[in-house]
Amino acid sequence: MQKIWVKGKRYAKFLCQFAWEKIRGLDFTLPAASEEVKQSDCYNGYCKTPEKHVEMLLRSLWIPYSESAFLDIGCGKGAVLRVAKQFPFRRVAGVELYKELVETARRNMRILGLRDVECIWGNALEFGRYKEFNVFFLFKPFSYEILEQVLGKILASLEGDSRQIYILYHHPLHYQLMEQAGLRRTGVLYDKLKDYETYIYSNC
Repeated sequence: MQKIWVKGKRYAKFLCQFAWEKIRGLDFTLPAASEEVKQSDCYNGYCKTPEKHVEMLLRSLWIPYSESAFLDIGCGKGAVLRVAKQFPFRRVAGVELYKELVETARRNMRILGLRDVECIWGNALEFGRYKEFNVFFLFKPFSYEILEQVLGKILASLEGDSRQIYILYHHPLHYQLMEQAGLRRTGVLYDKLKDYETYIYSNC
């Protein structure tokens, strides 16, 4: 009975958010996946992370936001970026492989007047700017093999720049990679709406 109630509440919230977005010309709520993604074992499609959960995650960090930069790896339509921009990060950006999702994210940001949020069209495996960021968000965007390589690039960006980093890993299917890399799990938050956990990792 409780599961039915939770599912009903989730669906009702989905409909309200979708209607609100439709009126304003926004598009955050609907899931999306290209044909390439549907046929791939390496990448997952876009699914929105609940705003309240993202807000709780970012509030839990206790970091100097004005000295920190946030990157959503696999940002999709930009739902997480919208929440991150509510915090005084010195930079908020997302990188996304699929151009259509990037264009949707950019349009969402324009409608909301968030013109200084970067929505970058690119491959996380080829992204060369990890050194510019210290807070990273992932919602299971990749397979184990690709996540391993992306994590390696993030950690390699620490060479010659011993900054403290945080990795917020939502629905952490491959959390073992974080721990094998020597990252310390500093927190766990539960997303009641989606029934997922988020593991928070740091190198300090």
